[in-house]
Amino acid sequence: PHTRSRRMEPPGVPASSPLAQDGRPPSPTTPDEEPVLHIPPVRAKVSRGVTKVILNVYDLNPTDAKKKYITNANNWSMLVGIGAFHSSVEIHGIEWSFGSSSDKVKAIQPCLPRKCCPNQYSYRLSVDIGTTELDPNEVNDVIAEFCKMEKYFGTSYNLLKNNCNDFSDHLCRRLSGNGIPKWVNRGARTLDKLVEGADSVAKHPVTKSVGKAINVAGQGVKSGVTVGIAAMKKSIEVSSIGLRALVSRIDGMECMGGRRLLQSCYGEESKGMYSAEDSDEELLPPLEEEDDEAPNKGFRVNNRSFASAKQATTSL
Repeated sequence: PHTRSRRMEPPGVPASSPLAQDGRPPSPTTPDEEPVLHIPPVRAKVSRGVTKVILNVYDLNPTDAKKKYITNANNWSMLVGIGAFHSSVEIHGIEWSFGSSSDKVKAIQPCLPRKCCPNQYSYRLSVDIGTTELDPNEVNDVIAEFCKMEKYFGTSYNLLKNNCNDFSDHLCRRLSGNGIPKWVNRGARTLDKLVEGADSVAKHPVTKSVGKAINVAGQGVKSGVTVGIAAMKKSIEVSSIGLRALVSRIDGMECMGGRRLLQSCYGEESKGMYSAEDSDEELLPPLEEEDDEAPNKGFRVNNRSFASAKQATTSL
């Protein structure tokens, strides 16, 4: 007798439960469920044929974002074959993707084609990868096998080494024998190589030796600067002491210089300009006769000497 064919549902979604509005199946309701996507117990009989394997590529910004910075950047970076993308694999009307999660159930999930996580990704384009002869049930078996792999647990997700594009490439090769275009994951691979290169350079023995040498040199420079500053302070102190002694000696000779100047100008009359209080020494004797053309230089007269000289000039 003729029997009505049963419509296939994606693994993890009961036949009586439609997909959620965002294209994701509802979360498990009991904690004892197997931590993988479930395959319906009743398997429909389908005719074998050739089905397209399609790669859907997304930009890493929400669909309804007002300013799509990643989309704008990818518009230019794609000219040189690189960018920041998310990808999913569409087969038999269901799109499969891999993402980060704290458990195993949410790591690999189905959704409606070109509707993967619209709050995180914005659809860009689709790429025909090839064809497969696997029917929906056989594709479900492949997905169930992937879900049991440790590399596709939610906690194993890595943005650079084990991301959604790596999953898409693995699934496309398993279904059609062809991998995804290299430009889809080139951005993550390039960044991963840069990080590995920087880490390798940092751990290289030569780099460590140079770092130690720079550290020792820095300590030497610091010590040298400290010693130099200390020596400079000591030199300033010594110079200050010598300068004070020189000033004191000049002050002590100032009165004597004033007397000699007055004696040369006024002769004997200048003797009355000084009193005993001006100096502990006795009054200087008259200067010897000197050449009239030789000027008297190098004498400094203090205020008292000028006052006495003014008084003597007025009396004359």
